[in-house]
Order: sequence, then structure tokens, then C-alpha cells
Amino acid sequence: MREGFTNERQLAVFDMLYKESLTKDEIAQVKELARELVDKIQERLAQMTRWTEKPETRAEVDTIIRNELYRLLPASYPDESIAAYRAEIYEYFYARAA
Repeated sequence: MREGFTNERQLAVFDMLYKESLTKDEIAQVKELARELVDKIQERLAQMTRWTEKPETRAEVDTIIRNELYRLLPASYPDESIAAYRAEIYEYFYARAA
């Protein structure tokens, strides 16, 4: 798997967050964020049944994404950009819900 990820979801999230201006340290931070975020979402989704059908469970997944982005994104990402990344990542998981 490219970039050392263990699954396609991690790579997809990394690709969504990657930008050319990142330093090597920031790239490492974004990789770690992609791994942790995907693992956390998958762990929570495994405990939910048809998460896309209830507003509460959709909001919970969205909150996980928001919290992890604020916690782990490098400082070079302005706060204003987080909403767009959050929406893109949420839509990625929503579109692939079983």
C-alpha cells in the first residue's frame, strides 16, 4: 500500500488532506492523522447498525472527524479549512456505508 498505510481508507484520507506545501514533519503528522482517524471511525462504525439512517449516529461520526482534525492537523492548516476537509471525509465514509 502506498505511503505505508494498511488500508485504502487511510490512503484516501491522506490524499484528501495532502497539500504540496507540507514539510516532511507535517507529512508525517498528516499520515498519523489519517491512520488514527480511520481507525477511530471504523472502530465506532463497527458498534453501530445502519449509522447513516439516524441523525444522532451521523452527528457522532461527524464529531469524531471534527475532533481528530482539530487535534491532529498541523498548524499550517487554517481553522477555516477544517470544515471543508471535515465534509469531504464525512462524505467519503457516508458514500461507502454498507
